[in-house]
Amino acid sequence: MKCLRFKAIKYTFLFHKRGDVSIKKTAISVILIFAAIFAAKARINETEAECEKRYGTAVDVILNKKSGFLYKHYLKNDYVISVIFDKGNAIRISYCKLDVMNRFYQESVQGERWKDIVSCSRFMSDKLPQIIIDRLLQINSDGKKWTELIPGQIWSRSGNVEAAYDKADKRLSINSKKYLDFIKDNTGKELVGF
Repeated sequence: MKCLRFKAIKYTFLFHKRGDVSIKKTAISVILIFAAIFAAKARINETEAECEKRYGTAVDVILNKKSGFLYKHYLKNDYVISVIFDKGNAIRISYCKLDVMNRFYQESVQGERWKDIVSCSRFMSDKLPQIIIDRLLQINSDGKKWTELIPGQIWSRSGNVEAAYDKADKRLSINSKKYLDFIKDNTGKELVGF
């Protein structure tokens, strides 16, 4: 990442020295480079306050008494962003792009029925294009490289973070080790005694 920053700045100033770019364009280029770098900050492990600042006020909040996890759902730029918090930090984030042409979505927005949108998002969502999936993986990379395990569906990176694209729900989920361990430890417990 540092090498990329250096090269971008180096080339920006080289062009400026040759007179190919005005000072104003050079300054804008440098600002945009740094904005892109800072925008790549990881979203997994963010605090509730950071998520509120990034996504706005949650439209739905649920405390799961059994797990102790806090579920918050946000609507931003026609996306449903669902975040699971444990002790104030995001341990799972999922992204779903809403189909703004869907009649149910339009009626729900007009009636400000946000919970309908959150709970039924799978029925009114668009498939996430690969370019969007790649961008969402990038912003949750924490500067680390994702490895694709199943093409277009499952990725992992160091720090025991995994991502999964659910084709049926049309939703990309980024899962921390803490969340994955919770799922692993609790899968099947409800079936004891069957």
